[in-house]
Amino acid sequence: MKRLVVFSLVWLLSGFMFVACQRDQGVRAGNESETYQPRPAPQTDTAGNEALKGDLVRVNTAAKTITVRLQNGRIQTFKVDASTEVEGLGKPGKAEGTGLQRLTGKEGSEVTVWWDERDGAKVAERVEVTMSGKKQSR
Repeated sequence: MKRLVVFSLVWLLSGFMFVACQRDQGVRAGNESETYQPRPAPQTDTAGNEALKGDLVRVNTAAKTITVRLQNGRIQTFKVDASTEVEGLGKPGKAEGTGLQRLTGKEGSEVTVWWDERDGAKVAERVEVTMSGKKQSR
């Protein structure tokens, strides 16, 4: 009799455990009532070069790089060379010299970067400033 009671309790508890482990809901972020949906992958233009949109975080003229926070929150660094075009800051120009220097101080601006991978590095072919941001001093 004692074995039957113990066996019944073990069977009943294991049944509850299986029921409790089932999920009828999707993954939820925080207290939101909607199911989490990841952001879509970056778009690719017709020439095969990738176009990424985001905010300009940093311009490093010594290393000839720009750092962009993409729309999905990731931080990406692009090399800039003599063939890189910078648009949206008045008259278009090459990024070497005047173009890259014109990006200096424009941190916070919304940019679109068309890039290509060369020798394992992401090289910006064209940078378009779509909305100029201003740094706020405190």
